[in-house]
Amino acid sequence: MPMLYCTSCGKEMEEGARYCPHCGTPVDGTAPELKVEEINVPYPDTASARLEIVIRSAGRVNVSGGAKDSFIEGTIEYDAPQLTPIVEAHGDRIRLVQPERFWDSIRTNPLNRWDLRLGDGKPFSMDVNCGVSMGRWDLGGLPITSLQLEAGVSNNVITFESPNPETLDVLRLSVGAGDVDVKGLLNSNFHRMKVEGGVGAVKLDFTGKELDRDAIVEIGGGVGSYRIVVGEAVPARVRVGGLASVSALGGFRKMSQGGFRLGGEYTNEAYEGSQGPTLEIDIRMGVGSVTLDTR
Repeated sequence: MPMLYCTSCGKEMEEGARYCPHCGTPVDGTAPELKVEEINVPYPDTASARLEIVIRSAGRVNVSGGAKDSFIEGTIEYDAPQLTPIVEAHGDRIRLVQPERFWDSIRTNPLNRWDLRLGDGKPFSMDVNCGVSMGRWDLGGLPITSLQLEAGVSNNVITFESPNPETLDVLRLSVGAGDVDVKGLLNSNFHRMKVEGGVGAVKLDFTGKELDRDAIVEIGGGVGSYRIVVGEAVPARVRVGGLASVSALGGFRKMSQGGFRLGGEYTNEAYEGSQGPTLEIDIRMGVGSVTLDTR
């Protein structure tokens, strides 16, 4: 049986393949058809909404505020029929998903680009599963009451450049092998935050508006690295358990002195003598590293 080789990258392919599994070049030389799906989803007829976003394939995602007259506006571009998005609406629940299908014929690098804008007309919860995508989530100023993001092996940047007008009761991040960078966390107005770690790098930036109540952060599991940055004026206490090594920089210092860098309790200068709300961070992880800093 003669061997088949890609005319673009020169690597071996299986007989009957429609696309090169290495570079994605179509075997017949025909460029895949680009589809552009216009997204315009109205608000549900309820006081609040629940939004679920599921992205099955590798791609790029940009989500921000700015929708004018709808709950969700924007476009989704793709060039494989298996990636056709579906919008489902049931009561207060809106689902924007790529359905789970048997993808034996899909090539390895399809175009899959999401550009969405969300409205601020009603408070809403947000549940995201972004698998292996590259995501940029600019969520500042949006009235989000609950946020859950399952990052898988994707890399994501989440920003809160302006304050959330609602209380974000729970902010939950599940990190796999990808990297996550969250900026302006105090602007998210969270009450509780839970992070489930993996093997990637996680950066949490606790800057933004002043605390108006205690904020509680629980970080567990994983063998990756955490960099935690706290605003200089924010009273913060960090407890670290497990085998993670800790580097205390900026205004942080270890409460119990000694040369051993594993675990311990750390506070910053703003915490000493503070009578107001505090940022409490509890870290329980295996091997890995934690860097504490202020700015």
